[in-house]
Amino acid sequence: IAGLVKGAHAGQGLGNAFLSHISACDGIFHLMRSFENDDITHVEGSVDPVRDIEIIHEELRLKDEEMIIPIIDKLEKVAVRGGDKKLKPEYDIMCKIKTWVIDEKKPVRFYHDWNDKEIDVLNKYLFLTSKPMIYLINLSEKD
Repeated sequence: IAGLVKGAHAGQGLGNAFLSHISACDGIFHLMRSFENDDITHVEGSVDPVRDIEIIHEELRLKDEEMIIPIIDKLEKVAVRGGDKKLKPEYDIMCKIKTWVIDEKKPVRFYHDWNDKEIDVLNKYLFLTSKPMIYLINLSEKD
């Protein structure tokens, strides 16, 4: 996502516009620069592909966090306090997702034991960190 910078989830740079485009994608190709060139300025001031991966992971996770909290609040109001037994399983699943993404700070795709009902809920909301990611490294010609 060209131009995605630290703080994008909070609107830094062109963040929210870029993050909203990811929702429509089936997967993400993440291209990291791994070469030095004085003519090309890096937004963070230095070339560090590992740091860049971590920034993108965190921005996507934080955007998911922004989505998860209101979903849980709404489900809690209807399913828990309102007694809607039909939505209670979805509420419980969203609480599990919250624990993984918000409390443990991990992407959805890193949890490998989702059951079928949990996958149905994940598919309903299309969290950004659930999308498969392929990493590409842009090297210099001499590398």
